[in-house]
Amino acid sequence: MALYLTKREERILDGEQGEAMQKCYRLLVRLGEAFGAERLIPISSAHLSGVSYQSIGEPGLQFLEDLSSEAKFRVKTTLNPCGMDVRRWRKLGIDERFARKQLRVLRALRKMGAATSLTCTPYYLREPRRQEHLSWAESSAVCYANSVLGARTNREGALSALAAAIAGVTPNFGLHKDEGRRAGVVVKVTAELNSISDYGALGYKAGKEVGGEIPFFKGLRAGRDELKALGAALAASGSAPMFHVEALTPEARNQEIKDLEKIEVDSREIRNVYESLGGGGEPEAVFLGCPHLSREEARNLSTRKPRMETFLCVARNLVPAHILRLARKSKFILLHDTCLVVSPLSQKYKKL
Repeated sequence: MALYLTKREERILDGEQGEAMQKCYRLLVRLGEAFGAERLIPISSAHLSGVSYQSIGEPGLQFLEDLSSEAKFRVKTTLNPCGMDVRRWRKLGIDERFARKQLRVLRALRKMGAATSLTCTPYYLREPRRQEHLSWAESSAVCYANSVLGARTNREGALSALAAAIAGVTPNFGLHKDEGRRAGVVVKVTAELNSISDYGALGYKAGKEVGGEIPFFKGLRAGRDELKALGAALAASGSAPMFHVEALTPEARNQEIKDLEKIEVDSREIRNVYESLGGGGEPEAVFLGCPHLSREEARNLSTRKPRMETFLCVARNLVPAHILRLARKSKFILLHDTCLVVSPLSQKYKKL
């Protein structure tokens, strides 16, 4: 199917608005053609991954600095965690050479107009509306936005989200369309789920079972923190970009599930997930907040007493100061702007 372009879009492809914009449109048009999109559609926001210097290295840094000499973001653009807490990196033992490179990455992105939110939970900063079109690159945020909020975004790569942020458009295919959001398998949950981590274990098991199919969960009674954990683990162990939960998520009532394949997850299978991921032995440290903690999660943890070195990862300026003071008093180590997955901080420990 040929992708329809307006006269304005054709002129942009011809270079009318500069080389950077031309390259972004070329990427998005080719992506759309590959997936059968009929046109480009405007987006209201973009969320970028590939922000940590640990992930992109010197080639990525040079690319962003070169791009920032010409390009500007056309829509509100937020950033995934970088490789360090930008205010406390020295105290946390981050190498100065790494820190200088990381700060250059952030300067380039700010120059293009990004808000240096540095969190994998951009929906806590501004919650997208139902059916709002986005271009988000963080898999857990994509799953939450599509499933819990009813917004519309494909599971973008770092480059496609970057191109969409500059162009202000994305190809209209996949999760942007009704037919791309239909459930493909029913997951009946008979397991007793007593904690947020149990919902993460369920998501991990379901992701392994359903792969890229969109699951429809039956038998769940969950709040938003539980659904966040479910979706993050689902996206990590499989490639599903969203899920539906009977009587809970906004598009569940529209799903036709009678003829779908059905699988069941019981308490034994949840225990098996814990056993398979545990690894045995005591960890040297504990990291909580992947995805970053919500206000409620931080509040609930703040008065507990950790038995070992324990980090809480949370978006800067999200959690009220009195809760952060309580957490520090309880001997938690607070981390902003970063995540264990993309930080050299993880290299200090053999078992986490």
